[in-house]
Amino acid sequence: MGKIGEHDVGDTVIIEANIDFNLPFVDDQEPAKLEDSSVEITDYKGEVVDEGELIRNDDGEYYYEWDTRGLEAGDYNVRIEAEQDGNFEVDKNFIRLTCD
Repeated sequence: MGKIGEHDVGDTVIIEANIDFNLPFVDDQEPAKLEDSSVEITDYKGEVVDEGELIRNDDGEYYYEWDTRGLEAGDYNVRIEAEQDGNFEVDKNFIRLTCD
């Protein structure tokens, strides 16, 4: 598990999904969409502090916006799961929140 960032408590953090599917192109312009995805963020005690689905931007990249207002400084585990054509990919990392 690697550190993917350090931010101040209260920031909105953009978590980019590092999913390694070779997504096929539907036509000449646009890559296929993931069938399913989930993001789960937990604190050092393993308690879920946020969860949701990945968002796809206009370039076909996937990300998640995490609002850290009201949280304490510390390390938070980020687990991203994605599915495409029956294949599953899991990405585990952590983000460190600090006080300014």
